[in-house]
Amino acid sequence: MKDKKVLIIGNKPYDNFKFTNIIDSFDIIYRFNLAWPGNNNGTKFGKLAMCQHIYNNFVGNPASKEQIIEI
Repeated sequence: MKDKKVLIIGNKPYDNFKFTNIIDSFDIIYRFNLAWPGNNNGTKFGKLAMCQHIYNNFVGNPASKEQIIEI
């Protein structure tokens, strides 16, 4: 990983600039929480990292559809 370009990206929208080409130029992309690709934040999926409450609600002890809507 010494010569690889790494990017860590959050899940806020990027509305004012076109970032897809810049983000896709990185070799490794870590996406935090629900920063899915395709919303002007690149097209590469990369690696997904989650904070504790996202992990608990979607993986560890999944919330129901109704609970998610309430949040």
